[in-house]
Amino acid sequence: QDIIPPLHSVIKLHTGHVNILNPGMYKRNMAIANLTLGDDYTIEKLIDQGIFQIIIDSLNSVDEDKIRSLCLIALTNLLEYGLRKYQHKINPISQIIQKLGLVDIIESLQLHFNPAVSEKALELLETYYDTENIFN
Repeated sequence: QDIIPPLHSVIKLHTGHVNILNPGMYKRNMAIANLTLGDDYTIEKLIDQGIFQIIIDSLNSVDEDKIRSLCLIALTNLLEYGLRKYQHKINPISQIIQKLGLVDIIESLQLHFNPAVSEKALELLETYYDTENIFN
């Protein structure tokens, strides 16, 4: 069963850009953050159906702190899933996030003016990646 296409239908896309004023964007990202708390089957479906691209698109196209926070929560949940599933192995979720350039985006969010966003970004990096706080 598809999960992502119904989430895409929650928002409207105009010429490839997200309509920032659309409240559906927040609802979609809230749904994604909640779904990443699901069972392994749900999380695997989300990954198979392109959850990372939706997170990237949301982080790159929306200047809304709540949505950025939801994206960071979703990434944290996905990384936790990877740790849980691949306990003593390399976390493939971490590798996917690095390969897609999300670590760079997360690092840049450490400079965000909203402490809720910058602190979530720092916590995610310190917990799952061997990166330094850019303020040090």
